[in-house]
Amino acid sequence: MCLGNGLIKLTARGDKIISKHYPFLVNKAFACEVYLKFILLEYNIGFKDLKGKNGHNLLKLYEKIPLDFKNSLLKYVSSRGTLTNESLIRKLENVSEVFTEWRYIYEKFDGISTDFGFLDTFCNFLDESCKKEILKKYNYNVDLDIR
Repeated sequence: MCLGNGLIKLTARGDKIISKHYPFLVNKAFACEVYLKFILLEYNIGFKDLKGKNGHNLLKLYEKIPLDFKNSLLKYVSSRGTLTNESLIRKLENVSEVFTEWRYIYEKFDGISTDFGFLDTFCNFLDESCKKEILKKYNYNVDLDIR
């Protein structure tokens, strides 16, 4: 169903409307979580203390990554717009719960929102960083298997 503003929507639960973009956002956030956990494992940093919902929280995972990695992220994100460490943290706070809050959005309909652009940029940085780490440490080019 098209709502006239160019966005394709689908109807669920009577008159409640949800966007087809929600699954995309949930998967982006989950990808960020897995990338962050990979980085923590590669740096031998434990994250088992983050149980339950906290284990999905992007900010809590980010807080554990090494400072040099944080600085690289800030530089990458800032190259796409002016950003300070404090504003980066605020943006991370905004997207930190997307996976847990949005994966059952069709049950809630409480009008939550997020910064999709930042989540996308953050995920792209993590993707590039993890690919480089895998190539460097394991001499394996991930892109060769993706066709």
